[in-house]
Amino acid sequence: MLIKYVNGDVHSWDEHMDTALFACRVRKHATTGFSPFYLTYGVEPRIPGDPHRPFMSEFTEQDIELLSQDALNHLRKLREARYMAEDRLKRQAEIDKTRWDAILKNNQIQLFNIGDYVLLRHESKTGLEFHWMGPYEVVNRNLDFNTYQIQEINGKMYTSWVHTDRLHPVKYDGSSINKSWYIPRIARNESAVKLATPT
Repeated sequence: MLIKYVNGDVHSWDEHMDTALFACRVRKHATTGFSPFYLTYGVEPRIPGDPHRPFMSEFTEQDIELLSQDALNHLRKLREARYMAEDRLKRQAEIDKTRWDAILKNNQIQLFNIGDYVLLRHESKTGLEFHWMGPYEVVNRNLDFNTYQIQEINGKMYTSWVHTDRLHPVKYDGSSINKSWYIPRIARNESAVKLATPT
């Protein structure tokens, strides 16, 4: 999540830490079905503009017996939610394992055509840099070795042939791509200039 917030400007990560943590804690996670905030405190977070009802009604607060019963019900629900979340995590782990085992077993080689746009895995990334570089355009291929020759959008050739395992197809709307989204060399230079420039 931090990688998306810094958007290549890796030295600004500390400016986005609070925002990223808040977003991670209050959103409902797909696997557990609950937000971490709820699993910790037993109530959904109150965000300005939310129509959520208060934790307890005024009527409940005035009656000690109702108050204790309400708290007991609340703790029961929280315990059930935690059990459900743990069970869902275990089931999802099994589903993920089955899926990845099937992928490794089938191990189909991906093929690209000349003119296709691809992303290249960033093997020497540091800190919060993106995992993929590019996009690059395929300009040549050797199907005997499943390797490809690629170039940046501005025409600069990549220094060596790249195996298909390090490439990922670009998903985009089909419009022409006239600029690379992320090239570490360029991003690092821009970051160095930004750091050296007094504000």
